Amino acid sequence: MNRTAALFALVVLAVVSPARAQRFSWPEKPENLQVLEGMTGQELRPIMREFTQALGVRCSYCHVGEEGQSLAEFDFVSDLKPEKVTTRSMMRMAATIEQALAELPREDESKTPVEFGCVTCHRGRPRPTSLVDELTEAYAEGGVEEALATYDGLKEKFLLQGCYDFREPALNDFAYTLLESGDTDGAIRALTKNAELFPESGNVWDSLAEATLAAGDPEQARIYYKKALELDPRNRNAAAKLESLER
Repeated sequence: MNRTAALFALVVLAVVSPARAQRFSWPEKPENLQVLEGMTGQELRPIMREFTQALGVRCSYCHVGEEGQSLAEFDFVSDLKPEKVTTRSMMRMAATIEQALAELPREDESKTPVEFGCVTCHRGRPRPTSLVDELTEAYAEGGVEEALATYDGLKEKFLLQGCYDFREPALNDFAYTLLESGDTDGAIRALTKNAELFPESGNVWDSLAEATLAAGDPEQARIYYKKALELDPRNRNAAAKLESLER
């Protein structure tokens, strides 16, 4: 039985090895280069690697092929994926911005000039959207709890990359869009979370008071306005609203 198994393994290896031996190599003259015309494969290689790192994606994001496949099986020439076409437009845009930056006068020649690239906006994300945009999209799909879960997920994943601004205005701005749309409960939920994250911000408590007042709870709003004034005695809005409520 052992001899039979060994013979079977040799047969399998003989069949599989040629497929495994098929390895990708960068072509000397890549085809269908519409922005990086004239580049060799070796010149193209670091640029493609920069794209994957800046956007946090793999080759299959822009090119025809499946994750897990050998790159030798990818169709890098094809333009079937819209992401590839979009990338060309983004590269042309980046080149225009770089040229504009180069033409700007420099006040201090000793400082490193400002440069622009994919990572400037993307920072590891395929879509360089703002945090409020992400929360708004999540809210449209699953309500305020989905939006807040998205907030936590993005914060855990991207906090150290500087992709999103996780300071207090993000949840505050998102909550006010809910308030303006009539979802006072959702706004209160978002602002309550913001108050938990930034308990020392008078502005956060002032915003929570505004939403609570809009929901028809003046007594709770009065408590929040007082809290806002304790933290920031210069908050004129909180002072005026509190005086009105107490009258």
